[in-house]
Amino acid sequence: MGLIANFFIADPDTAACLEGTFEMDASDKFEAHRLTELEVGYLYQIAMGRPTKFDSTLGFSVVNLFDGGERITTKLPDAFRDLLAVATAEESNGWAHAWSKSELGWPKSDCSEVIKGLQCLAKRAQAANKSLFLWNCI
Repeated sequence: MGLIANFFIADPDTAACLEGTFEMDASDKFEAHRLTELEVGYLYQIAMGRPTKFDSTLGFSVVNLFDGGERITTKLPDAFRDLLAVATAEESNGWAHAWSKSELGWPKSDCSEVIKGLQCLAKRAQAANKSLFLWNCI
């Protein structure tokens, strides 16, 4: 079994009660396999113009652990949501290029697909005054 990574939008007050994204509206979630907060944190650093190793002080916060950490929900920083929501095509293309050159080791096209999915969620979250979350399951 591989690592499942579902991004979703939710109100921060209720996200801790969510166990997965199974019953969410499809427009409120995006699935991307094999991503953890480390890889997403690196993308955030690229977006901020600081492409270095993951910095644990970026504002990612665990909101829930299930089954001893086999399933985990992490809140992404609202500042990251806001960067994603307003990024131009040129900016997101540059992010995808830089991210593809990282330890992630994905083709640029795969990185672009994830960034586009995150941008759609970020715009919806920002408009609804909600936050972005990452749900991982091993």
